[in-house]
Amino acid sequence: MDGAGWCSGREAGGGVPRGAVAVASALAFLLAVVAGHLAGRTLFPRPDNPRAGPAAPAPASLPVAVEISSEPTGATVYVEGTIAGLTPFVLCDPAGRGGIRAVRVEKAGFLPEVRRVDLSRSKPVSISLRPIPNGSISVSTAVPGAEVLLDGEPAGYTPLTIPNVTAGNHQIILRRTNFDSATIPITVRPGETVEVEGVEMRDRVLAMLEGLTKAEPQRIGHLIDLAHYHFVSGRLDDSVDCFIRALRLSEDPLKFPPELELGEEDRALEMRLRAEDVNRLKSEINKHKSWPGRNTQRFREKLDMAMHLHATRNIGDWNWVQQALQTLRDRKDYLKAEELLRDHLKANPASEQGCIALVEIAMERGNFAAAEAAFERAFGAIASNPPALRQLGNSIFRSRARLAGEDRDRVLAWAEKAFRRGIETAKDKNLRAQLLFELSLALHAGKRTAEALAAIGEAVSSTATLEAAEMWKLTMSDYLAALGKTSEAREMLDELAHKAKQESVRTSAQQRLQRLESSGKKKAGP
Repeated sequence: MDGAGWCSGREAGGGVPRGAVAVASALAFLLAVVAGHLAGRTLFPRPDNPRAGPAAPAPASLPVAVEISSEPTGATVYVEGTIAGLTPFVLCDPAGRGGIRAVRVEKAGFLPEVRRVDLSRSKPVSISLRPIPNGSISVSTAVPGAEVLLDGEPAGYTPLTIPNVTAGNHQIILRRTNFDSATIPITVRPGETVEVEGVEMRDRVLAMLEGLTKAEPQRIGHLIDLAHYHFVSGRLDDSVDCFIRALRLSEDPLKFPPELELGEEDRALEMRLRAEDVNRLKSEINKHKSWPGRNTQRFREKLDMAMHLHATRNIGDWNWVQQALQTLRDRKDYLKAEELLRDHLKANPASEQGCIALVEIAMERGNFAAAEAAFERAFGAIASNPPALRQLGNSIFRSRARLAGEDRDRVLAWAEKAFRRGIETAKDKNLRAQLLFELSLALHAGKRTAEALAAIGEAVSSTATLEAAEMWKLTMSDYLAALGKTSEAREMLDELAHKAKQESVRTSAQQRLQRLESSGKKKAGP
């Protein structure tokens, strides 16, 4: 340490009494005086004593002791990288060489502090340690209600936010009855929140029940038990599916897996169990519809719908499928809706409405690959049916509002293809005009306003319906204004405002004229 040391300090359980620095400095000085006297010299000779020998030279410097304290106390002190003790601590310079020493003070939970201590002065060094900023932890599980342990201590149940967690490494343990526990190491950083989201915990009971249904697929009782477990766990859709699977199984002849070799007695036993399970199935369905202490309305609705589908089984009838499809759409159960439509089209490949609905469901799911395949199938099925082509085009066009970029352009191209094919094949004059108008909307949405203007112009001139022509002219004036043909737009709106047969058209034309005038003034400036 280049001559420096520590006169006193505090190890575990120790302490430095008040005044230790003064005592240490005084003691060092007295030792110097005694040493000079024993050598026959006086440190401070009197000038009136001629017999006194020459005065001894004064020491270059006196020993220095520096007190180092911290708040809180008990912090570890390092001097030049070597551990020296705990605060409060006294750093001495017995050789009196002076100089600067690097002192580092550390304590768990606080930021370390470094000071440069001048040993030529006895000025105390006081250090206030700053706490390390804490963070927080947010924990959730796929199945809520799991107990959370933070570093072995209970913290609560998911979903859970644990505030004021010290920065550093920690361990999260998740446990729940009937589930495999999960252990997750995490690192908390100051001022940040660590997110442990959607942790999947293996449900041991569920795994056992599903294993039984696979091992003994002929047993209705296993499906009943699985349906019940889903029900009490709040998974109503899964519960309904299991009950319906049990109903279907109850209507099929008893079959055994090929690898299962049964004798006559075992087969007789299985027949008896099947009969008991069939009777139990009806009882269990009714019991779960009115389960004590639980609101079963949603479960009843789902189960009744599923049982209706099961009982009717008229999958080829579009009217029946349409009703079932609406229920699934209301529940936003698009996967089952798509499954229903595919089954319908297997039974009735020529179902034009089924083809169109399949496109709509794929669009609602946001599955563009499936939507494109469904569109091509629908387009091929209805290529000579203008009303169905119009329906297909409008269904696709309406979905554009949820899209942007390339996806939106692709959908608009599908709508345009349907409208143009409808225009080519339409025999009815008014239907063709309607298709032209709707084509113009798709073109304008795709920023092809010049083409849209030509299409709507043809629609207006070819329709035999005055009301439609007046309404379409309002849209046509918008296209003219968008193309910068303001005078033509103003002329058309002025005529509609004064001569249109429909009051709503006159009112709308006047409003558009006002907006057009206001826009013109803004462009002209003051």
